[in-house]
Amino acid sequence: VDDLQGEARHGIDVTFQFAPEVHIAAGPGPWIRAETGRGNTLWLLPMASTAVDTVISCGELDPPRGWVSAAYGQREPAPAVRFTADAVLPWRGMTLLVPVAGASEAPPPVIEVRDAKGRPCGVRCEAPGRSVRIKGDTVVVS
Repeated sequence: VDDLQGEARHGIDVTFQFAPEVHIAAGPGPWIRAETGRGNTLWLLPMASTAVDTVISCGELDPPRGWVSAAYGQREPAPAVRFTADAVLPWRGMTLLVPVAGASEAPPPVIEVRDAKGRPCGVRCEAPGRSVRIKGDTVVVS
């Protein structure tokens, strides 16, 4: 959960940097699928109080994005996923991360939960029927 406080309009970036051997694919919908070299999957779902754009970068030079370094003076292209928003503060963003053992072609069935102010405040999983909610500084799993 990223809660940004303040006033006025700001550019917001939330970035996830991956290892070079990870393959990134967009979709379906807002979901991002990261497939590891060992064949496992990580699903990412951005949720925010405003619209969010998704940018996938790898080895970009201007500005430099999508690089990792194993040692000083070395760099290697590696995929990065950036969720961006242009919003008036306060602003809330959440990214749901769902690891799946093995390959996965479809994201898990989840329902985004929003509070009275329209901010994301949790998710409800269709199977096994559990939910995760944010209440203030507390995470409630039921």
